[in-house]
Amino acid sequence: MFGKKKDDESPGLDDLARAVLIEEHSSLRAEILASYGYAQSIVKWTLATFAAVIAAGLVAINNSTGSASNTILVNVVLVIFAFGLPGIIWLNASTWLGELYRAERAGSYLRAMEANLAGVEGLTARLGFQAARWETFIWSNRKARGLWGKQLMTYVGTAGTFFGTAVGSFVILCIVISDLLGRGLIAAPGASWLWIVGSVLINLLCIGFCFAIYRRLMALGDMIAPVEDAY
Repeated sequence: MFGKKKDDESPGLDDLARAVLIEEHSSLRAEILASYGYAQSIVKWTLATFAAVIAAGLVAINNSTGSASNTILVNVVLVIFAFGLPGIIWLNASTWLGELYRAERAGSYLRAMEANLAGVEGLTARLGFQAARWETFIWSNRKARGLWGKQLMTYVGTAGTFFGTAVGSFVILCIVISDLLGRGLIAAPGASWLWIVGSVLINLLCIGFCFAIYRRLMALGDMIAPVEDAY
């Protein structure tokens, strides 16, 4: 047990155990911060992709005529607006949630480690303070504040970016379909509803998938991962 020595143990064992704990705690904290950095990069990629695809699609639609080749181009652009762009947005959202899942997994492990350290006999008295409590403090603050906690509010704000771009892509799809109908570039006007309904369905499917990941993420955060009492 960390903090206890047997008579036949080397004098440096206590210091070595403490150094290993500090290094492990620091490396896992670094992993959490790296995950948050990757998550923010994913949001930036989503916005950049959204802008690029929208711009390219609108240019293609604007340059379309009634020729057969451009009719194929119109259908390709509609596929991208109706299915491709929402798919990209929600794929990025699931990747973003995956980075948060990685951070919460490390945080759960750290809270278990901190709980183990808090139970080590005589450690607090020897150090003069309660060691390694930061991750537990963050989680306690988040649980106390609920949805209004800083961490969850950040999640909600970022998730709004994904919802906003998805809604924006749907609105643009409707505008493009209306424009194409007005110019007679959709051969079967009644089929335009298939694009709209299909886009709604793909968005709902992706939202459900991301919500399932989010529920797993919150369940992981509520857990204290089992950690062997190795120190």
